[in-house]
Amino acid sequence: MQKCKIWRKEMKRKEKLRTMFIIITLLLFAVLHSDTIIDTVYSTPELDGSITYLYNDNSYWISTVPTTLGCGDGWGGLIESYWWERGYVSFPLPDIPEGYNIETASFHIYQLDAYGNDLGGYPIWDVNPLPDTTDCVLDHIDYGNQLNVDDWTAGNPGDTQTLHTNIGIISDNAEFEYKTMDITEYVLDDYENVRDKTQYRIRFWINTDWDEWRDGLAFRAADTPTIYKPFARLVFSNVSSNEETLYSNSNFLNTFPNPFNGKVSIEYSMSQGNNILEIYNIKGQRIYLRSNLENEGTIVWNCGAKSSGLYFVKISNKNEKIIKRTTFLK
Repeated sequence: MQKCKIWRKEMKRKEKLRTMFIIITLLLFAVLHSDTIIDTVYSTPELDGSITYLYNDNSYWISTVPTTLGCGDGWGGLIESYWWERGYVSFPLPDIPEGYNIETASFHIYQLDAYGNDLGGYPIWDVNPLPDTTDCVLDHIDYGNQLNVDDWTAGNPGDTQTLHTNIGIISDNAEFEYKTMDITEYVLDDYENVRDKTQYRIRFWINTDWDEWRDGLAFRAADTPTIYKPFARLVFSNVSSNEETLYSNSNFLNTFPNPFNGKVSIEYSMSQGNNILEIYNIKGQRIYLRSNLENEGTIVWNCGAKSSGLYFVKISNKNEKIIKRTTFLK
């Protein structure tokens, strides 16, 4: 009788283990064969911060206190001066999973305070006439591996560190909450240009309204509890479920065969000459380059010992560009 009980107990234990194994296997299968992967990347503490311009002293003050960053204006501080500030946020870019591309990317930052004429509420800009908008906006920039004084103008039209100026409104109210914005276009641009970060400036259209009251917003920076950290959310989709091109226009770019094994023919037609042909792997690394190409033609690329997977073919000149995906299968 005792042996029978032990046997039944052992059988139940094995059945539980078998059930757990099946569940884990199904979960792993679902993850590995999912059409979508969502990745959350948090901002970098040593690159988050603010730059403040002190008008009376004609100097700049850089704050890399990793808990808060802000934008707006005010009076006072270490010296009696009008001042205005701008915020900076940097996110590392992860490798794109093999067989996937970026479907969407979004910017998230927690607004923790707001000041309007030294009181609570959205900033009040006492200027006349008001500009078209008084909202808080983002600029897409590239300030590299360190925040310094030269980054004050990053985001201004014509600045060498400006990638895209005024890409949209990040905050238009005084609510303490996460503010979000779609940044898909700008993250794609970063990958396309082989950057390992996606970086942004936070500012108002107005530098200062020349009163002695504070107008501005404060945001959480990287070195805060996870529930408040700035983050970028990237959604990757399986290439087989999304065959559309990233960019297209009236010109022509085609690869054949697709998928290919070993060699691929790249046929293109552009409206002008002096074209550049580039091929990037899924990590955004450029692996092939041809320049000074005529306005139309066919190039044969031998993939050689490259890894199987997705590649991006880009044809461009100073006015136009087309990007197509092609898949190498050994």
